[in-house]
Amino acid sequence: MPRQEQMPSPEEQAEIEKERAITEAELLKGGAKYKINEGGEKILIPTEKQRGEIKGEMNTELRGRIEKEFEKRRKELDKRVEEVAGMCGFTKEEMQYYLQLRFPAARGPQLERMIPDDFRDSFSGLSGGAVGHYTNMLQHKFSEKIERAEFNKIAGKDEASKKEKEEGRDYAERFDRLESKVRTGSIAPAEFREFDALEKVEKKAKEAAREEQAKIYSLCQMLALKRDEIEIERSVSHGGDKGIKKTFEGIAEI
Repeated sequence: MPRQEQMPSPEEQAEIEKERAITEAELLKGGAKYKINEGGEKILIPTEKQRGEIKGEMNTELRGRIEKEFEKRRKELDKRVEEVAGMCGFTKEEMQYYLQLRFPAARGPQLERMIPDDFRDSFSGLSGGAVGHYTNMLQHKFSEKIERAEFNKIAGKDEASKKEKEEGRDYAERFDRLESKVRTGSIAPAEFREFDALEKVEKKAKEAAREEQAKIYSLCQMLALKRDEIEIERSVSHGGDKGIKKTFEGIAEI
């Protein structure tokens, strides 16, 4: 069954007629003239100047609507970036730096400008510079976050005590403490057995972490591709009247 177009209400129709009357009055005042076409209908012919002004207003409106759509897409992308940042142990700003580092945007900011001022000031004079040290810090943070998460996940499955699971025990932290005791020779026999079991978990966790990091890296790549897609399409959309209209018509498909 064909879809019927919704007719405007009497109030909406009255408002449309009112706006049309005002527009026609303004055009006539500015020099527009009525002419009779071949079908005998009276049509209003704007002046060249008025046509230019109308065209400019239409383009401004279209640009505004296009920009609104792209802003909506940017916000959706930002939300996804924050989700992935949480997986990496990053803040949103650190995540933006990581994306620009691994998958540079054509018109993205320089990495050094994305580093916090206090960090940049502290490391700018050292070997490797602020960018090198900040990159290493984030990479360590990323690896540590994933490895600890995998460690606790694996150890939690092996743990028999339900109470321990409910408390959300940090097995990775416990392992670090026991490892420190081993190095100083102050570990008790019972603790060493626990350390030995957790050391096996650490090896499994490192393997699992590498797989998880690869998955997250792929997610970051997709985020970067989406970021570039949005900005390229936005740039193309502002490339003239035809580009504006074509982009606006295709926004629903993007």
